[in-house]
Amino acid sequence: RYNYLNVLEGTAINQLFILDDYGGNGCYYLGENRDFFVEKNTVALIRTIASERGIDSGHIIAAGSSKGGYAALYFGFRYGFGTVISGGFQSMLGDYLMEYHPDTAVLIAGGVSQEDRMFLNRLLFDVIREANDIPDLYLHMGRGDYHYSQHMIPLLTLFDKQGISYQFDLADYTEHDEVGVYFPEYLQCYLNRII
Repeated sequence: RYNYLNVLEGTAINQLFILDDYGGNGCYYLGENRDFFVEKNTVALIRTIASERGIDSGHIIAAGSSKGGYAALYFGFRYGFGTVISGGFQSMLGDYLMEYHPDTAVLIAGGVSQEDRMFLNRLLFDVIREANDIPDLYLHMGRGDYHYSQHMIPLLTLFDKQGISYQFDLADYTEHDEVGVYFPEYLQCYLNRII
């Protein structure tokens, strides 16, 4: 299922929607058994379409929520995109997948050992630490969503330590599923400001 097709209909920007369905439930746009071939193909697709339209990396906006929010952050930092708009994301990927989707952890990391957990937890944080270009960051989360304490706070701590600036919206909802209700308006608002 593609998210936010209807939300962005009529928005005057080039739009590329990418579905993460590798392995049935997806692989966070990364790959299998630590071979990041899905990531490589995904960024090749993005770059090819951007090049055909004369769009440089600094004008690419990566956006998404939950798994798509993780991907927006990961790709935005790793490939020097200009802007990331991310909501209700996971940052501690190993902790999240081991608890809620161990089959996806096995798919990406190859197992569910403590080392596999740490490998997955480090992915986004290492990409951020190694980034040469820092995107403009717009982050959204629900105040009572458990992702706030377990995923947002560790990420904001890293941003603060690295001197990375960000815009942060803390909405008044408690269930993670509600990100699909609140994030679309946030996404539209900041896209309109950027445009």
